[in-house]
Amino acid sequence: MKSKQQKICYFIVLMIFFCNISVCQNPSFVNSFTIIDSTKFEIIFELKFVMDTLNPSEKLVDQQALQIGNHFSKYFSILLAKSDSINTVLEEQGADYSLAPPKGANSYEVIKNKNAKTITVTDRSDDIIFRYSEPYPSINWSIHNEKKMIQQYSCQRATGSFRGRNYEAWFAIDIPIHEGPYKFGGLPGIILEINDSQMHYHFKCITLKTLDTKEPIKIRNWHYTETTRTELNEFLKRKYKNPVNYYKSRGVPIMINKDGKFVEAPKDFSLPYNPIELE
Repeated sequence: MKSKQQKICYFIVLMIFFCNISVCQNPSFVNSFTIIDSTKFEIIFELKFVMDTLNPSEKLVDQQALQIGNHFSKYFSILLAKSDSINTVLEEQGADYSLAPPKGANSYEVIKNKNAKTITVTDRSDDIIFRYSEPYPSINWSIHNEKKMIQQYSCQRATGSFRGRNYEAWFAIDIPIHEGPYKFGGLPGIILEINDSQMHYHFKCITLKTLDTKEPIKIRNWHYTETTRTELNEFLKRKYKNPVNYYKSRGVPIMINKDGKFVEAPKDFSLPYNPIELE
């Protein structure tokens, strides 16, 4: 069986923004979890988002789940979770490769602690799993009279600003849960649809259900690198602006597909970056 260092030196082809980019580092998919609650209510969202602001018509699509328990909620990419499950099996079998994350799969996981009113976010950069905590964000919502139906629920319109973007949200009046996708919440009912004014991020509920058989809300026991939101955001900005230097510092070349051949990326190569939080 190959060592971790040998494993991460295998190239994995990632389809990102019309470029084939090869990188070769992935986390260790340890099959160990901590159960923090049980799911009593689950909502599946479709997220359409723009990563390249110079090409806003090209949108990536993720499928994400919001699991709500009595004390905690968890929000995560279903696409990434399925990929992680496959990679866990591959690692247990001693494979010397792992699957790249599916195109469109977001890497963040958001845990809300209802009692402590805190949010814990994990995000990954290759084989590093970052984690930070922060208080519930304060969103100064304005509630309007407009209503519409979403998944057979009457929803009311609200508007507010959050970290550099202006949002329109629709919350279900008959579901008095102060939750929503990602870090959103704080309205009199659960948010079933929300988008920013530029339509760079659009979350929309596609299914919701109350679970008769409670599923565990669990978190993987990664080896975490503790950080802050500000530090993580600055790190990601630098990485996307100059990925060649970032991967070079880790002893990994970054390759791009040019005229059907993989070649080393030029020094000024950069990746489009349009995070949901702009400040």
